[in-house]
Amino acid sequence: MSEHDAHYNMGDFRFAHSPKTLQARQRKYLRYFQNSPVSQEHPVLDLGCGRGLFLSLLEENGIAGYGVDASAEALAEYHGACETVQSEILAYLERAESAGRFGGVFCSHVIEHLAPPEFERLTRLIARALVPGGVAIFITPNPVNLHVLSDSFWLDMSHVRPYPEPLIVRICQENGLTDRVDGGWDLDTAPRQPVYKWPLHIARRILLGRAYYQGEDAFAVMRKPRSIEPAKREDTQESR
Repeated sequence: MSEHDAHYNMGDFRFAHSPKTLQARQRKYLRYFQNSPVSQEHPVLDLGCGRGLFLSLLEENGIAGYGVDASAEALAEYHGACETVQSEILAYLERAESAGRFGGVFCSHVIEHLAPPEFERLTRLIARALVPGGVAIFITPNPVNLHVLSDSFWLDMSHVRPYPEPLIVRICQENGLTDRVDGGWDLDTAPRQPVYKWPLHIARRILLGRAYYQGEDAFAVMRKPRSIEPAKREDTQESR
């Protein structure tokens, strides 16, 4: 087993929710690809697709998908119709064939495994891989949530650092994904407690407020511009 496979097993299987729960949380993101330039020729690229949970959702909803993951063990568990490839994410995006190939990108729980220079590189490569008007979705642990920041984030030893949603937006905008479509906290991932823990749960909400109650995931939906603005196009021509 490779080092990446070991991290994958630790990060995705030991501490993750059930596949059914993960798919229920991911389903709402499908709508962002329905009005984007996704087609059979320009599918949605699922970066770090793992066992193919989101690929299966794409397939069920008639949306073309393509998956990339470094773990052969994870890819072996996917038996759907979407094409997949075993590769490190950044290495795949750097291939010439990736440029302008995709109508959308889904990047769930990947960026927290990257140092800032790698994240900036990732956003540049995603912008390069998208067709104009293509949408990229980033999902990551929400550091505004105290439980995430003080506990659950650090259970995965391959995590490098958390990325707040405003920082994700800024880095994307600096690297070619300039339009913020949506973003914030995923309230479907807000902490839910069994009835017998409600008194403690309510007390924590009163004492800690939104920092305790907000969703455990943050997300940002960014879009590559459909075209160069006229003023920028003129500047480009003058520079020639």
